Amino acid sequence: MTAASDDHRSIRLRIEGMHCAGCAARAQQALEKVPGVREASVNLVTSEAVVEGTVEDPQPLIDAITSAGYSASIVEAAGRAPDELFVRQEEETLAWKQRFYLSALLLILLVAGSYIGILHGPWLLAAQCVLAGIIQFVIGYPYLRGAVRSLVRGGLNMDTLIALGTLTAFSAGCVVLVRAIVDPAFHVGMHERMYFLDASMIITFVTLGKFLEHYARGKTTDAIRALVELAPETAVVVRAGEVREVPLSEIGVDETILVRQGDRVPLDAVVLDGCSEVDESWLTGESIPTAKSPGDLVLAGT
Repeated sequence: MTAASDDHRSIRLRIEGMHCAGCAARAQQALEKVPGVREASVNLVTSEAVVEGTVEDPQPLIDAITSAGYSASIVEAAGRAPDELFVRQEEETLAWKQRFYLSALLLILLVAGSYIGILHGPWLLAAQCVLAGIIQFVIGYPYLRGAVRSLVRGGLNMDTLIALGTLTAFSAGCVVLVRAIVDPAFHVGMHERMYFLDASMIITFVTLGKFLEHYARGKTTDAIRALVELAPETAVVVRAGEVREVPLSEIGVDETILVRQGDRVPLDAVVLDGCSEVDESWLTGESIPTAKSPGDLVLAGT
């Protein structure tokens, strides 16, 4: 938590369980309804929320996130983004990659079994049911869980549509399987073979989309990490005529910071005194340093 003034506070929360922009919007709306919150911003990429207002106890904010169907915890330091954020992002990307590979392999077996003709009749449908069941309830578990949570909260999201469509197709396949077992004369044609395939293809391609989404988000996270590493974790401030080095989380608005030659600017600021040149190549791509004088804006990390 960072105290910006005597009656105004900034609280950072780490939110777990968000999967899409709709999740971030729902979490933000829940935070904005808490008394004392002036402004709330939720970042899906970093899985963090920044709450501005007069709220001193973060527990109501955590309770609001919990009631929205997610989990939250306090981020004590407001300086450098935690390394576990990047590690968690890499782990999630790897998990979705593995889910897609497994789902694609099972889908290939499903398609091959349906068209090669090794199995026929109820045996074919039974084999399809086993393979499609793994895709439906193992690979597709995150979608089913998300759909249940959404329904419990009284809302609908993408997981609800995925679960509804795939469960309907899978259930229809199970009905055809039972009919084929009960009635030996029942003909299992191409139409009857497609129910399990339809459900499996939907989950497989949606899982591919999830993997690509997390992969792209990982690239964004890498860019954020590179930018974060440019900024120092501490800054030299001038308070009551004394010069001291403090963590960025303890610096408030309108404080005076001292940047020596060769140092990086720790925070976005306006030059009060002195002239120098600042390297802004990471931001503008311009390799020539930019001259700065009193009244000019300087950005963190330059």
